[in-house]
Amino acid sequence: MHVKPPPAQPGTPVSAIREAQPSSAFQSSRFSQRAHIAAKPLQHEGVLKLGVVTYIVALLLIAAFSVAFHFITDNIVRQQDATARVVNVSGRQRMLSQRIARLALERAAHTQFRPDAETDADLKNAINLMAASHEDLLRDAAPPAVTAVYTGAPYRLDAQIASFLDHARAVAARPATELNVADGDLVAVERAAQTPLLQALNAAVAARQESSEASIKNLRTVLGRLTLVMLAVLLGEALFLYRPWFNRLRLAHEELLDLGRTDPLTGCLNRRAFTQEAQALVEECKATGSGLAVLMTDIDRFKSINDRFGHSAGDDVIHEMVTRMVGKMTSSQRLCRMGGEEFAVLLRGATMAEAAALAEELRRLVAETPFAVRAHEAILELDVTVSFGVAELVASDTSIFTVLGRADKALYRAKHSGRNRLEVEWYEVPAPVVMMGAQG
Repeated sequence: MHVKPPPAQPGTPVSAIREAQPSSAFQSSRFSQRAHIAAKPLQHEGVLKLGVVTYIVALLLIAAFSVAFHFITDNIVRQQDATARVVNVSGRQRMLSQRIARLALERAAHTQFRPDAETDADLKNAINLMAASHEDLLRDAAPPAVTAVYTGAPYRLDAQIASFLDHARAVAARPATELNVADGDLVAVERAAQTPLLQALNAAVAARQESSEASIKNLRTVLGRLTLVMLAVLLGEALFLYRPWFNRLRLAHEELLDLGRTDPLTGCLNRRAFTQEAQALVEECKATGSGLAVLMTDIDRFKSINDRFGHSAGDDVIHEMVTRMVGKMTSSQRLCRMGGEEFAVLLRGATMAEAAALAEELRRLVAETPFAVRAHEAILELDVTVSFGVAELVASDTSIFTVLGRADKALYRAKHSGRNRLEVEWYEVPAPVVMMGAQG
């Protein structure tokens, strides 16, 4: 069955050529797409370089924070170790002062429980150990509070220890037979060991502990602030580096999927995506009982356009034809480039009559207005026509390819019946085959 279009001027697309003045609007609308596609790699390259630089800077910041954490933690451990050592040495100073005073008294009392030689040796060892400990403490870099205890009033610990050791050395150097409990050096040792020296040593220990605790507190405050800054850097990386990267990765993934489903020239579905989508729609329509129609269309005499004006002109014709057709189609109607100049349209819920009406409207839309194309460094206007074949889904169809086959058969008739027209292919139910039984 043929559905003929109303009378129209027969299309002569190649012979009807008019030279047109190239307009800036035409050039900007038609050819800007290719410039945009060419610029995309440069944009992606710039974004990639910026992302790499940002990532390296973030890594360097994290490395710097990690090094700072190490040194601060190590400093805290060193401070605690130094404080523990100083407190231990200061505590030993107090013990040694008491030991020196006791040994000095034993020497003066000529105790019979121990030989004088052993007492003399213990006293000298205690004096030397206290002097060495005092020099060890003085070599350490003491904070101002500790220095004040050693040199300032009221304790003047350095002078007290020096005086105490001088008196103790005098007691140790004098023969035991010349000593008595009223000896001036012995009395000075006893008095210093009872109150003033002990108070000064306790004050030095307290000052060192307070200074160390304050220093550790400051270091922990710095460590806490660095932790907050590092967390802020990590949060900033997540928000301003990784999230944009993930978004770009997602968009790139979607773009790759889109490139795998669409035709790069026209932006409509490619054959693979169309057949997948159409087959799913066939199964849905058969399950719900809704209609489905397919249009097959082909640009008339397209090979001669490519041969005479070049493939660039052919691309312009294809792009403009798709632009016109998509402008008249709804979002539920899917256009596909099957290959070359051949296209298919999937019409969900359409009857044969509705599909034929849309095909006629699209045919007129293409034929009524000349196409502006680039040919041999000039802008030409060409009369372009298309032919259509129409078919619909029937109950016996199990695949979209059977519907496409009927539509393609109708298109073949349209091409061989003068072009610039449409044909429909009705499904003919096969007549039943009656088997005649043999008569006995």
